[in-house]
Amino acid sequence: MLESFRNKEGKSRHRVVVSLGNSSAPESSWKCISRHVESSLYGYGELFGPSMGEQVWIDQILKRIEREGKWQPLTKEKVLLGSNESNEQLDENKNSGIIDGVLVDQIDHTHETTLGPELVGLKAWEDLELNEFLSRSGLSGTQCRGAACSVINRLVDPVSENRLPLWLQTSSLPDVLGEDCLFSAHDKYYKVSDLLYDRHEEIEKHLSEKVATHFGFERNYILYDLTNSHFEGECQENAKAKRGRNKQKRHDCPQVVVGVCFDEHGFVLFHKTFAGNMSDSKSLLEMVSAMQACSKESNLFSSQIKPVVIIDAGIATQDNVKLLRAKGFSYLVNETRQNRNKYKNYFDEKERFTPVKKGATELSVKVRELDLCDGKIEAEESKSMVLEGDGESPTEECNAKNSSSQAESDREVVKERLVLCRSEPRGAKEQAIFSGAETKFLELLEKLSVRVNKGKLKDSTKIERSIGAIQARYPRASKYYKVTYQQPKKEKNPSGKKRIDNQKKSESPTLGTVVFQRKDQEAQSNVPPDPLLGCYVLRTDKCDMPAEKLWHLYMTLSKAESGFRVLKSECGLRPNYHQLEHRVDAHIFISILAYQIQRFILYKLEISGDHRVWSTLRRVLQTHCYSTMIIPTTQGATYRIRKPGKPEECQRQIYNQLGVQLEHLPKTKIMIPKKVSTL
Repeated sequence: MLESFRNKEGKSRHRVVVSLGNSSAPESSWKCISRHVESSLYGYGELFGPSMGEQVWIDQILKRIEREGKWQPLTKEKVLLGSNESNEQLDENKNSGIIDGVLVDQIDHTHETTLGPELVGLKAWEDLELNEFLSRSGLSGTQCRGAACSVINRLVDPVSENRLPLWLQTSSLPDVLGEDCLFSAHDKYYKVSDLLYDRHEEIEKHLSEKVATHFGFERNYILYDLTNSHFEGECQENAKAKRGRNKQKRHDCPQVVVGVCFDEHGFVLFHKTFAGNMSDSKSLLEMVSAMQACSKESNLFSSQIKPVVIIDAGIATQDNVKLLRAKGFSYLVNETRQNRNKYKNYFDEKERFTPVKKGATELSVKVRELDLCDGKIEAEESKSMVLEGDGESPTEECNAKNSSSQAESDREVVKERLVLCRSEPRGAKEQAIFSGAETKFLELLEKLSVRVNKGKLKDSTKIERSIGAIQARYPRASKYYKVTYQQPKKEKNPSGKKRIDNQKKSESPTLGTVVFQRKDQEAQSNVPPDPLLGCYVLRTDKCDMPAEKLWHLYMTLSKAESGFRVLKSECGLRPNYHQLEHRVDAHIFISILAYQIQRFILYKLEISGDHRVWSTLRRVLQTHCYSTMIIPTTQGATYRIRKPGKPEECQRQIYNQLGVQLEHLPKTKIMIPKKVSTL
């Protein structure tokens, strides 16, 4: 990168500012990058900002120039350093290390603390008016600030309440909120978490209202799913800590199950903590009352239509669907894997499927509609015909209805819609899962066979149990294999006398064999054994929506799955190190609050066209810090100035999109006079 200038004679000259080597920056961006580098170095602004990709290069070049420290700015009064002309004044200042009475070589800085991620978290906390709400709920100012510290820590760098004061020493939250965040009783943050959980229903309602008001949207859908949080101890004092089906395969640890209802935008509506052995399907019974209370709030859900509950196959039992219908909810559910075999003939009619589009692009997903009436599929050529009873004609059915009792005639006819979906990516994923399970299944059978052949395992009962355990571990693969144990044949001695032949005595006894082979020839040719891989069935009572829209609606359930990934990976949901039940519940609730703050930040950026994930934003912002500058002077006085650093342009863009104001951040200045000798 070159800089143009004119020397004393007015001749045009160039000098190298920094060498970028074989830079991969696109040539079309060179002019923009160089212009913004120059404006940043000389301290004047540009009317139009660079693109995201150009900003990355600008930041890299500026950092490299600062690290090398060779570049000197050009002015009208000063001659370029390093040229043939000399500048005695500049050389003198450079050699002496004194500029305007400041000992430049002795300037230092200390006590750097991270500011950027905490700053955007505090901005979201303020936008959601959580301080005002907690104050109205009876928390003191100190407790409100402690609550902000607990939640923002879980957002930025999750630690336990015990270690939170130590983490605050490396954070700029005490600079912004006050030093009382650091100096407090050792159990302060435990008590704060208890206070927050005591008000968790009111806080969740407040957040739902504020989010809807801030972004101006109405809700129409409830996404319900569950996850779990396991413990590293026995957790004997927690009645909910039970061993159950753990999604991390940590079946050795007790756990609790967390049920969360999200809206279609990915925000949490409410949550509930269940015992660790609670099944997914039974949890819905306890959540329905909360769903009803939430849906009755006119400012949370649209009053025009019934809320639609979207759940996955593990929760969508027939009883749960009836429960949702009885409580006044519409529903969109995924049928279980076993039930999709009922529709195999319909899946085979591939010409009846239509591709799903996203904008003008066709996705690798195809759908087909089927209408249902009381659980029976209507004929596609006459969908208006309502089938009741067992194969009766419409006339017979009508006569049967007229002759039935009044109670039977008043029975409501349930009309539903089925959407059959064929997804190539899902099929490839399921095939990969099956292939992996099949490989592990065969490896275990091979190891068992070797043990039996070598005589290390001879007891037929134990061998049969081992085969059963392997089949139970991989049920999807085992159903395509026939596994048998052939016991050794006993040789009969017709004479009835004991053999005393030494040679036969030394021979090893006959051993059994474990035999396993594929049941079908089709699977042996690497053809997927299940023709319905990648196929699934959606069931709904929303008969006024086309199949394509219903598929897109079901895909919003991925927001709940994404929310759980964030809770478990970035918000410190698990593992849970608490032992007491109310502390476990409080730990989960603070993680959910941190997720709400994060989702608020990301949704605000998405509206601005920035779709970066939180881990990327945190990495960009964490280099913006508070720092204490130590500036000695020639008069002997030393200044200690504590202030936030100047954000880089990539950080400033994020702050501008989120509405973060840097001008009001606290700054302090201490002047330490020259020490006077007392001798």
